[in-house]
Amino acid sequence: MRALRLSVAMAAVLAVAAMPAAAVADEHVEVMGGVVNGVMTQDYENPMGCAEWVLADGTIMPAPTHNVNATGMTNLLGSTTLTTAACYDAANMFENVVDGQWTMAGEGEDSLSGTYDANCVPDFSPQTGVPWECFGEWAITDGTGAYEGASGRLGGVATFMGTGFSEDGLMLTVPTEMRFEGIVAR
Repeated sequence: MRALRLSVAMAAVLAVAAMPAAAVADEHVEVMGGVVNGVMTQDYENPMGCAEWVLADGTIMPAPTHNVNATGMTNLLGSTTLTTAACYDAANMFENVVDGQWTMAGEGEDSLSGTYDANCVPDFSPQTGVPWECFGEWAITDGTGAYEGASGRLGGVATFMGTGFSEDGLMLTVPTEMRFEGIVAR
């Protein structure tokens, strides 16, 4: 667990190092961190248009849009609600969560939003009680309130707990915890 926290902190340091010097000098830069807990659900109407899954036996499955709804605390937004939507690309071993979109809404009018990609290890676990983790980079592309026009990067780790599948083969609601840290410029 200590190595995991260190890797998230290192992602924040690397995010600052990757920012252009002018951006750091000309803007107000803050370190952001937090933890949220919630659930991942699958929307089989697939509003994001995720690619179909082709299983090892050649079976083609409709791909759902994966959604996370979680609440918790962040140091910049206070009490925070996180919503995400992303596609899962089972054929991509190194970036299997793609086209992610997210919003963190804080108290009052303050929020941050952006895009993300991630990699889950193992890809996911369909077995009840077996966890898996996803490591990703979240780009901050905008915000509202005090963070209107914000930019930056967050490193994140999400831990999911496998809950199995329904009788008709659909993934059940999955508990999740997401931890993140990074740099916000405004």
